[in-house]
Amino acid sequence: MTAFIRLFFTLSVALFFWMTSVFAAGIDHFEITFTPDTAQLGESIDVEIRAVDKNNVVVQDYNGTILVFSETDPEVILPDELNQNTYTFVASDQWVIRFENAIRFQQTGTQDIHVYDLNDDTVFGIWEAQIDKKTVQEELVIDILSPQHNITVADANTKVSGTTQKNHQIKIIINDESENAVETTSNNDGIFEQDIELQEGQNSIVAHVLDADKNVIGTSDTLQILLASNLPSFKWLTYSPAENIETGMSVDVELIATQGLVEASIILNDIVYPLSETSEWKYTTTVVAPSEAGTYAIDVILKDELQHELNELAVASMDVIPSPEPELNAGDTETVATETIKEAPQAPDLSVSNLKVVELKSKSILTWDEVEAADSYNIYKKSGEATEYELVDNIKENRYEVAITGDEIKYDYFAVQAVADAEENSEVELYEGALSDATKVKTGPEMILLLVLSLLLAAGFVFMKKRA
Repeated sequence: MTAFIRLFFTLSVALFFWMTSVFAAGIDHFEITFTPDTAQLGESIDVEIRAVDKNNVVVQDYNGTILVFSETDPEVILPDELNQNTYTFVASDQWVIRFENAIRFQQTGTQDIHVYDLNDDTVFGIWEAQIDKKTVQEELVIDILSPQHNITVADANTKVSGTTQKNHQIKIIINDESENAVETTSNNDGIFEQDIELQEGQNSIVAHVLDADKNVIGTSDTLQILLASNLPSFKWLTYSPAENIETGMSVDVELIATQGLVEASIILNDIVYPLSETSEWKYTTTVVAPSEAGTYAIDVILKDELQHELNELAVASMDVIPSPEPELNAGDTETVATETIKEAPQAPDLSVSNLKVVELKSKSILTWDEVEAADSYNIYKKSGEATEYELVDNIKENRYEVAITGDEIKYDYFAVQAVADAEENSEVELYEGALSDATKVKTGPEMILLLVLSLLLAAGFVFMKKRA
């Protein structure tokens, strides 16, 4: 028993010293990562700086100040977040500093970045990148995804977003005024996004992608955007009866909107119904419920005396249920039995294909191949644990924007259905194609996910060290 106790004590001491070595928490050096580590002269590079111990495990309580500089390129452009080449780690960094589009070298060849602890020069890290200069610059493609061409907006402050080659400088010009152009940089996925301010009236927007010498090497199509800050507005839309609306039933609609409009109308099931102003702010009409059961979106069109027009899609929806079928008497039965059955017209091809999603900082953009026979598209969404899709919008174009909002990471599934109007004298009012394949779309921020991934990576590294 004494020998066993002595062996147990010896193993416990060895295990203690081994665990002390593995879980060393003091900072030993900095790990630096460039993305990409081979770039063109003037091309923006993402950089990540991690404070780690001697086992390359992130030191989670490091809150020191670092000094960042380059020995090979004194003119290197460093992140704006650096104050006199220094930066202090804070808890929100989650122990890893990431600077996007942060570094642009001004010299070719092998270039370096040094990171030192400001109070202890024995703690440092060095990383190198290969910088090349192109002798021939090809024309690059640049596309503006948002806002859309020929739309009218009421807010002067809007956001321009698009895609081009990654880590390139972007110059956005509004109304051909180069001196007031705004600049940004595409990220490592080639996506750029920048706030701009429009002028009252018609505005033109064009985006250029630049090389290291500020030369234009790609130009987008020019967009036309109308800013009408005094657009008509509406507060709400109601209808009566509000429930148990049967096919073919008359429904009274009431709209509360800007008074004195020269035109106010709604669109239900592709039929336009003009409204009359019955009192200040109140516009009314009577519509006929569609002849087929289902959920139908209601769109609003408003126009004032200055011809400012507001178009709002799907401000409300109407649920229509089948009407009871009348009982047949003997004479009716004979008539039905002898009625000639007409051959139904062949439905058009309404298959939706090539559904794609582009994720920006503030929104996700869905696009798909245009369906030639389609007159519009239904957008369906399924959230969380839901088992069925719900209709969220009906649009004319083959693109749909989803705002990224909320306090936690969230993904929803979206699908698209092409819709076509039926031919004249057809027994159906419209044709609806099959739902497209579901696409996962981000609708919430990803900060929590980054934290979880960081913790998992650190834990996995420790586990591998233990096995080694």
